[in-house]
Amino acid sequence: MPPIFQPELAARAIVFLAEHPRRNMWVGIATAYTILGERLAPKLLDLYLGETGVKSQQTDQDAPRLGSNVFEPQDHKQDRAVLLSGAAGLSALAGAAWTLARR
Repeated sequence: MPPIFQPELAARAIVFLAEHPRRNMWVGIATAYTILGERLAPKLLDLYLGETGVKSQQTDQDAPRLGSNVFEPQDHKQDRAVLLSGAAGLSALAGAAWTLARR
């Protein structure tokens, strides 16, 4: 949900709280508006967020389409190949380590 902040803002708040322990801290004006709104008029805030919250999380951009995944995932063949090759590599390493340990 907009506004979207850089992760450095949260990192600075975490560092500040680590250096100055306190029970809680509000970061950003949106946080202050939300907390104060919830304290003053919780039902009104719920109605507002119900109307605007869903719209702000949706986009008009098309999502990638892989086809229907109702009965099975569409990318299962790729996942299976990666998983099997990883398992084979791990087995080969374990076998080599076991052989070297026996010598």
